[in-house]
Amino acid sequence: MAGRKPKPTAVKELEGNPGKRKLNKKEPKPEKGMPECPEWLMPEVLQAHWNGDESSKKYLSKLEDSSRFLMFLLNNAIELANLEKGLVTLKESLANADRFFEMMDAIIEGTMKERNLHFSRNIHMEHLNVMCDTMKLRTIFLNVLSNSIKYTPSGGCISLNLEEIPSDKEGYALYKSVISDTGIGMPVVKKLVELMGGSITVESTLGKGTSVTVILPHRIVERDELLKLTKLQSDIPIKMIEDKRILLAEDNDLNAEIAMMILSDIGFICEHVIDGTEAVAAIENKPEGYYDLILMDIQMPILDGYKATRIIRQIEGEKSQIPILAMTANVMEEDKRMALAAGMNGHIAKPIDVDRLMDVLFSVIE
Repeated sequence: MAGRKPKPTAVKELEGNPGKRKLNKKEPKPEKGMPECPEWLMPEVLQAHWNGDESSKKYLSKLEDSSRFLMFLLNNAIELANLEKGLVTLKESLANADRFFEMMDAIIEGTMKERNLHFSRNIHMEHLNVMCDTMKLRTIFLNVLSNSIKYTPSGGCISLNLEEIPSDKEGYALYKSVISDTGIGMPVVKKLVELMGGSITVESTLGKGTSVTVILPHRIVERDELLKLTKLQSDIPIKMIEDKRILLAEDNDLNAEIAMMILSDIGFICEHVIDGTEAVAAIENKPEGYYDLILMDIQMPILDGYKATRIIRQIEGEKSQIPILAMTANVMEEDKRMALAAGMNGHIAKPIDVDRLMDVLFSVIE
């Protein structure tokens, strides 16, 4: 019929910056395990394609930080279970104290205003750039601050004071955080602080409130290393992504739309299939070296990600060696082990953390 648009092929390709796109409004299908929240990425995507005023963009940034807090609440229960099983390890990266606490402020700002609480923060640090596990550090502070908000009456004050103190270990400093007017009863905080080699103490005075003191060691990042790390972060990815093609196997239209937009914005060429059968066919029908990496959803119809990966690993020639990353809402350590056992090279949790996605992609793409 004249004027009707042709149906899309099984493999959809997206190259370069897609500009403004209309998202598919089909209701997403949740996976088992951790609930999927594609909307968590929307502030990040909107900022990348924003044409409005800076004030609105600032609110989008706060929306993004608040969305991260919702995911923190969901992840907290899983984190505690893993800590009790001894399955949690530290993953350190470069962090800046100012940026870290600005993000913390944005997360708790709305709740503070809603409960009519006053918050003050004082930082006295010589070295603002350190190596630490920011996700677990965030868990510690959000747990303590959440309890503080919960138990402080309307009109009360909450303060966070952070100071750097000398460490006996060369190249390290101790960072002492005191959060006052808070509650207690935070097992996940105690376990994480101990995992990081730190200490936590609680002092309570009747009628005045409670102070929680957390002391953690962090390796200091001096100027030369800071310049080297920031240069690596900005230079290496550009070389790595040039002409790189990713095959995305994802049956959820909305998840696929967002993932392809992110990947194309980074600079990758991205093609999309909707299940494991089509992923295997795409690898078999294209010449060796056509794809540089596969992002494989796990729970797909017809053929799931595990089975598709095992089939691809049996293909003769170099095609069988293509890097494959699991992309799933199942985030337990057992799920990661299952992905590796199936022949995958790594695991990316949903909803997608863009920084984490980039780190994993660059670690497996030559």
